[in-house]
Amino acid sequence: MKKEVAALENQVRFSRMVRVGQAVDPFELEDVTTNKLVNLADYQGRGVLLVFFSVNCKYCHQDVVLWQRIADQSDSTHPPVLAIAVGDDALSVAQHARQHELLFPVLLDLDKKVFNGMNLPGTPTKVLLDKDLRVVRVWLGLTSQNSAPADLQMLKQIWDIEAKDLPIAGAIQIQ
Repeated sequence: MKKEVAALENQVRFSRMVRVGQAVDPFELEDVTTNKLVNLADYQGRGVLLVFFSVNCKYCHQDVVLWQRIADQSDSTHPPVLAIAVGDDALSVAQHARQHELLFPVLLDLDKKVFNGMNLPGTPTKVLLDKDLRVVRVWLGLTSQNSAPADLQMLKQIWDIEAKDLPIAGAIQIQ
C-alpha cells in the first residue's frame, strides 16, 4: 500500500512540476562554501543552472562531474551553476562540497522550500533558467549518454559537452 501511495504522490508531483516558460519564485539560500546568502535575483539578466541534489543520492555522486564541467565553463556567455542541497544538514553538505572539490556555490534548502515550491520529483534534477529567470529546461535524474537526444543537444549547444564524455548508464532517481 505504501508503494502505491508513493507512486500516486509522484504522479501528482510530476503533474505540478515547474514547466518550461514558467517564472521561478525568488529565493535566498545560504552557501556552505562561503557562509553567505545567495539570492536568485542576482542572476536576473544572466540566467543560471540550478542543480538539486542530496548527499545520499548515488546518482548525484555520478552527476557531480557534469556539474563541475558546466561550472568550469561559466562566464559572461554561459550560465553559472548553483547546487542546491535538498534537506541535508550544513555539515554533510560542506563535506560533500569538499569531497567533490566543488568550485561553485552550494546552497542549503534545509526545509525543502525551494525544491517543493518547484514540485520537483527527486534528485538529481537540473533546472536551467534564462536571463528572466524563466525555466528553459528541466533534466530529471542522472544525465548520461542514454539521456534524451534533446537534452544531449542542449548540453552540446550551451556548454559544448559531448555525449561521449558522459556516463554510459542513466536512470531517474525519485526520492
